[in-house]
This record gives sequence, C-alpha cells and structure tokens, in this order.
Amino acid sequence: MLSAFIVVVVAIVVARDDDNRSSIGVATPADGAVTNDPTPRFTGEADGAESVVVSVLAGRKTVATTSARVDSSGSFSATLARPLAAGSYTARIRELAHSGEVVGEARRRFVRWNLGSGRVALGTLGGGARPGRPGPFGLPTAVEFDGAGSFVTVPPSPALDARGGVTVGTWLAREGSQHWQVLVGKPGDGRSKLENYSLWLNASDHVVAFFGDGTRYVRVETPGALDSDWHLVVATYDGVTAVIYLDGISVATTRQRLHLTPNGGNLNIGRARDDSSYFWGRLDRVVVLDSALPAAGVRRLYKEAAVGDQEPPRLTLTTPARGTSTRDTRAAFAGMAATTLLDRKQIVVKIWKGGRPLGKPVGSAHGAVLPSGTWGARPNVALQPGVYTARAEQRDHAGNRGLSTPSTFTVRSGEPGAGTSVLAAGDIVDCSGDGDEQTAALLDRLPGLVLTLGDHAYDWGTREEFTNCYGPSWGRFRERTRPTIGGHEYGDGGGDASTYYRYFHAQLAPFGASAVDQRRGWYSYDLGGWHVVSLNTSWREVGLPTAGSKQVRWLRADLAAHRRQCTLALWHDPVFSSGLNGGSFSYRPLWDALYAAGAELVLNGHDHDYERFAPQDPSGGYNPARGIREIVVGTGGFSHYSFSDGKGILANSEVRNDRTFGVLRLTLRPRSYEWQFVPAGGASFTDAGSARCH
Repeated sequence: MLSAFIVVVVAIVVARDDDNRSSIGVATPADGAVTNDPTPRFTGEADGAESVVVSVLAGRKTVATTSARVDSSGSFSATLARPLAAGSYTARIRELAHSGEVVGEARRRFVRWNLGSGRVALGTLGGGARPGRPGPFGLPTAVEFDGAGSFVTVPPSPALDARGGVTVGTWLAREGSQHWQVLVGKPGDGRSKLENYSLWLNASDHVVAFFGDGTRYVRVETPGALDSDWHLVVATYDGVTAVIYLDGISVATTRQRLHLTPNGGNLNIGRARDDSSYFWGRLDRVVVLDSALPAAGVRRLYKEAAVGDQEPPRLTLTTPARGTSTRDTRAAFAGMAATTLLDRKQIVVKIWKGGRPLGKPVGSAHGAVLPSGTWGARPNVALQPGVYTARAEQRDHAGNRGLSTPSTFTVRSGEPGAGTSVLAAGDIVDCSGDGDEQTAALLDRLPGLVLTLGDHAYDWGTREEFTNCYGPSWGRFRERTRPTIGGHEYGDGGGDASTYYRYFHAQLAPFGASAVDQRRGWYSYDLGGWHVVSLNTSWREVGLPTAGSKQVRWLRADLAAHRRQCTLALWHDPVFSSGLNGGSFSYRPLWDALYAAGAELVLNGHDHDYERFAPQDPSGGYNPARGIREIVVGTGGFSHYSFSDGKGILANSEVRNDRTFGVLRLTLRPRSYEWQFVPAGGASFTDAGSARCH
C-alpha cells in the first residue's frame, strides 16, 4: 500500500450522443476530469424519460450495471454498487420511456487509475493537450503533448510538497528530442536549485531528475538514451540518496545530503513554469509520493500498472523457419520474446502433426526468456520424420497470452541429398591437447571441402606448431582445405604470417595475388551454385575493414562481379557473439557490403564455442527476408570458452553450446542450404536445419 499522495493525470473523453434524438445531458463524468473513485457517480438530465440505465463496459464486455429514476426536474443520479478495478471503461447511458422503450442513448469513456492510496489532485489540460490517447497497454489513458504549447498544470497544494523524501515518476513515450523538455516539475524551473522535485528529458534523450532546496540541488540521470517506446521512469530521493529507475530497474544512483524544500509553484507537466521546454510525446500515470519508495516498491508500481493491460506479449518463433527442414529429431526452437517486468519469463512451444495448429499437440518444448529477449527450447519428445507445425506462447502478469506466427517445418531422415558438402570449424590445434584429433576423426569419415575459420595452430602459428601439431591431425586434409586466416597466424599480433602462407601456398595460389599476400589474405571462388568469400580480420596487420578500406572496396567489387543467388562469407572475428571474446562492430562494414549484395551466410571462429543466430541486418535486427545468418564455429579442438564468462546472450542467438568440439557440415544447393553440427568424441549436442537463399 502506498501511503502517500498521488497525482493522476488523465482525461475523460466525452463522445457525442450516438442518437441525435436523445435528450440526455450527461454532467458527470465531465470532460477533462479525474476519477480515483471505485464507484463513480453518473449524473445528468433526461427530460421526458421515466428512468435511465447505465451499463459500464470494459472493451465489449459489460462489467457493471446500475439504474436510476428521473426526478420531476428531469435530473438523474446513478452510482455503481460494485467497485471498478483500475482500467479503461465506456459508460452507456440509455433513457427509458414509461413503456420501457429506449428513447435515447449517450456514451462516455472514462478511465480509473489506482496506483495506491492517497489524495488525488485534479489537473487542468491546456494548450491543446489531447487526453484519451493510447497508453503503454493500448488503452486510451495517456495525454498527448505537441512539444509546442500543450501542457497539464496542477495548482499548489500541501499534498504536493516534498520534505523528508519523494518519489516522482511517469510513463512516457517520447517523440521529439534535441532540446531539454519538462516531464514533471514542481515547478519545472531551469534553475535546478529551485526545483522541489522534477523529471526532465535532456537533449540526448536521457531522463534527468532534480531535487532542490532553493540553494543547491541533487541530480541523477539515466545512463542511456530512451527510445520512442513506452517506458516507466521513476526517481526517488530520501535526503541522502537519489535513485532513478527505468522500467522498474535501478539504473543510476547519486549520494548527496540535502533537505528538500517545498515551493509555492504549480506542478507543471509537459512544460516549464516559464512556458518553455515543452514536451513532445505522450505521458501516462504520473505519480508523486511523499516518501522515497524502496526498489521493491518501484517494481511493484511497475507491475501494478498492468491492471487493465489488454496487450499480449509480442514474441517470434524464428527457428525452425517456416517451410524449412531439419534432420534433428529434437530440433531447436528459438526466437525473441517480450522482456518487460510485466511479461513472464517462460515460453511454451506446442507442436502439432501436419500443416496447421489444429487438434491435440503431439509434443511441446519449454524455454526461458533471457535478458536480451532471446529464448530457446528443445522438444520433450523425438519427432519422427514428417511435417509439423509449431507455435510459441508467452503470458504476462495480467493474464494475456501472446502467440507467435505458426511455423510449419519438415523432419527428414537419412543423409543430406544432392549438393556440395563442406565442413567448417576454426580455433583448431593445441599441441598439448587432443581436441583436434577428435575433430580430425570426423574429417576422416565425412566427405567434402574443408573450410577453416582461422587460428589453426596455437599459440603463435609457428612452423613447429604447423608441422608437429596441425600437420598430423587436420594437416592430413590439407589438399581439400581452403583456409581462412585468423589472428594467431600472425603470432597474435607479431606481424608475420609467413608460415601460414607457405603451409597453404598450394591451396591459396590458384585464387590470385591477394590470397597469398599476408598484408591482404582475402580471396573468393565459386562452389557449385554458390559464391564463397574468404576475408581477413587481422586488423593489426591489414587494417580495420572500414567502408573505404582496400578489403571492403575489393569485397564490393567482387560481389558485384559474382551475382550468384547464394553467397557464403568466411572470416575469423565475428560481428555478433555472446561468447567470452564477444563480437565487434569494427567488422560491420564487411556485413554492410554482404547485406547490400543479398548474402545468405557468414561463418566465424574466434570464440571457442558454437552459436547460431537468426538472420540479421547490419544493426543486429531480426530480418527473415534479407538478413544474414551468422554461425560461430570455434569448435575445432583447441579449447572451450564458457558463455557465462561473456557479457550476456545477444538478441537473436538461437542455439548455443560451449562444451562440445565438432565441425559444421553444410550442404550447399543452388537455391538453399542445409546445416548440421556434427559433434566429436561421442558428444550428444547437435544442431540442424535448412534455409532458402534470398
């Protein structure tokens, strides 16, 4: 229970009478008023009617009904007997004649908020502020501000004065930026020392809270810029510590002792006291409390706002993609899910036999939502060969159920059909270990071209390491290898990769001067119906691949000259990775060029793990139509890196494993490809699937 004062800014949108013949005049709810009354009263005039019936609807469902007789003066007053929960409602008021015939009807939309107990201050809208706009949960609870002159103001009141502590917050969805804007200010003064408390949006779209005593002030600021989605921002101050929360989570703290001093100014919402710094966007559910809520209280405030939430979580099922096939009878399901505090962190995938989600499911899969929104799950039963349809579900705390788009896929048996087979992995040989021997045993029995992804021989790529360690294992397949260079071939920054270029000279020389030049090291070739590009991300030696670099210029020209339907690119350091080393946007110009050319697939090493991503654009956004799929295959045998040592699982990461050596088997066909991770040493992990070329 919040035992403090609350400011609620909301408007009641009054619609015109549905029937022009109606003589109903509704006095309350009134336009622009605020209600925190759980049993609101409906009053007005209905000349010539015997009685009125009031029906209260939440959406299309009637949740409360009351009636009243019309007195001799033509007035009526009707009060609900049962309290309303917080939410958005429509009141339908019908006037009845003596015969019981409906002779007129009017409708009123109103909103009841209930963020806690306390006194409610009534606000006045001005300057064209538009109430009844869609709020964070799709209900008409927000006020829209135009950034030019609209505002809400609440007159001074002892209930609004903060002394010992304060909590101030609002839901907001910003539109414009580039200048300071007032969200909530008592009074909203650019001289921060004169603020009792306030929330501003600065020119960098950070929210800044100020608490003042007339002489000094305390400031706390969100560390990052707000996007244009809905967010709850709450700031608290207890006289010593100021904390600012974003969507229920503490993001910044400032410690400075100060005695809050009230002022006689209005509470200004959406503007400063001098009619400047107007806010552009929408605000909803402004709250002010005369104490500093603890973290648990702010989280509760965030979750309680879901009362009346009618918006289900939004989630995707990205793998298996619709229309694809897999040879994995326990194929991985993955996608992206909603991640607010209002959304539950569990995903359920239901699986039906056939091409539609009808009847009783034949299986299911359960997964957890990670902080990035990524989720993954494996089915609880092995799927026999055939056609299946899967759909993912996620629920929120308001009981809404979100459903993904169904995905129909095929489970196949046996070996891959006709196509060009390649085997890929990087980060291969440790002279003191046997992981490379385990993966080399796979190459002994699997046909196909061997594509290495860099860091062939640790630690320094010396002649001894290539001869004595790489040679006896993966070196046995040198004749069918097309290598890609990594950092350790240059001595991990030593600058000399001559051993690598001598060792693989016969394999590289057919592809031109750039393939055998250790200051370049990039080349391309056609393979069946595919075009394959091998690139060099050893930036100390060849420079970063900036948009104007030699390598990126060469890549663009090469792609323009080989407009195949399907393109595969190989390099060592990934753009996206959830592993220990992580990805780097330093290599994004390579991705930009490939994305522009419609490439399908990128294979990397560097992180000693396996990770498959959904198709992404250069910024890491999910794009099933044009996106490039990246697979990190640093599983050649050197070592394992734990994902727990990384910085968190990235969005769109579909499948991960950090305990298994193995190779990625690709079957390249003229208009599609199929992948299968083949584990070494008797391990059980695998990952398989297929996709079409763009």
